[in-house]
Amino acid sequence: MARPTKQGLDYFTIDVDFFQNRKVRKINRACGAASTAILICLLCNSYRDKGYYIEWDEDLPFDISDEVGVSEGAVKEVIAKAVQVGFFDEELYKRYSILTSEEIQRRFKSSTLKRSEIIINSDYWIIDGRNGVIDVKNSVNTDGSTQSKVKKSKVKESKEEGTAVPSGMTDEEIIVAADYIENVEKEKSCAKKEKVSIELPFAEEEFADLWKRWKEYKKREHRFQYKTADSEQSALKDLFNKSGRQLKYAVMIINKSISNGWKGFFPLKKEDYAEVSTGRGQGNSTGKSDLSNLKNLAENVMAGIESDNVPEYLRKRE
Repeated sequence: MARPTKQGLDYFTIDVDFFQNRKVRKINRACGAASTAILICLLCNSYRDKGYYIEWDEDLPFDISDEVGVSEGAVKEVIAKAVQVGFFDEELYKRYSILTSEEIQRRFKSSTLKRSEIIINSDYWIIDGRNGVIDVKNSVNTDGSTQSKVKKSKVKESKEEGTAVPSGMTDEEIIVAADYIENVEKEKSCAKKEKVSIELPFAEEEFADLWKRWKEYKKREHRFQYKTADSEQSALKDLFNKSGRQLKYAVMIINKSISNGWKGFFPLKKEDYAEVSTGRGQGNSTGKSDLSNLKNLAENVMAGIESDNVPEYLRKRE
């Protein structure tokens, strides 16, 4: 009796920047810290059983919640968010009720290169297939003639372009490496497109210069940099709210934080507002006392009163 074909994996690799992945961070922010454990549990089940996908049914939320120790509602929430942000393929989820992605399938493909046979459902497969793949569910032509031509073309291109190929690598391994490099380049390109521009709460150039000075101060004194556009935008929003949405108060808050060596922003106190209203601390040398002096000076000039404080050319002539 023939030995049954092994479909799933015994283990799988995980990227070191998994927690920095924007999709994962969006899920964590929306669903809480437990969402990471739920995602990893879903990946484990995908690779272990079918190899490159997991079927969504009524029992899945219970199974995952029981393994991770969370509620079924939490599992459903994480899956819904993961589909929304593209961690799992939305089209396949809606069409076939399965959870998979290009990354999951690419990792499965590279992990089964040495196997003589694996079972692939072409309806679920969203990356290039392998030569010799058997699709038992759809009975499609699996002789790999077209795919084989594509693969040979990729190998030929890699060699002609002078790409450094380690000795001993098979054509299949070269193809997987080429696919991986191509995927990395695509992700870099997408990341550049998704880069969010910072929107300052005040349009004045004064604020833009001061915000730049604030970031330089944070980097120099506290070795801190905003890691993402979202975190910097949140800091700007916090400043905007603390300043009562007024530029003069925002300027004073930043200046006070820098002068006091603070790491963040703090609301102004009553005496701070009084200082702004009288012009002190804002580079305005004309306070109430100055206005009073000017008024007295004008009255003296009009009355013709001799005074040492009155300029000669303003004195009343005889």
